[in-house]
Amino acid sequence: MRPAHLAHNDPHGDHGFGAFEFEIGGKSYHIFWKIDLYDAEYCMGSDDPGNTQVTRRVLTVMHASEY
Repeated sequence: MRPAHLAHNDPHGDHGFGAFEFEIGGKSYHIFWKIDLYDAEYCMGSDDPGNTQVTRRVLTVMHASEY
């Protein structure tokens, strides 16, 4: 069982999504990130995500206000 504080940052349990918050100069920032697994041509999801020969990983990082 995952700790409760991690459950809301990983809703599907696949560790492909997360969120964190940090503060600079008294202002808080909420950041989301996700990892998508594509086929070698970046056209669709990979048929074999564990195989690095046929899978391309794309990391997206964004400010929560962009969601």
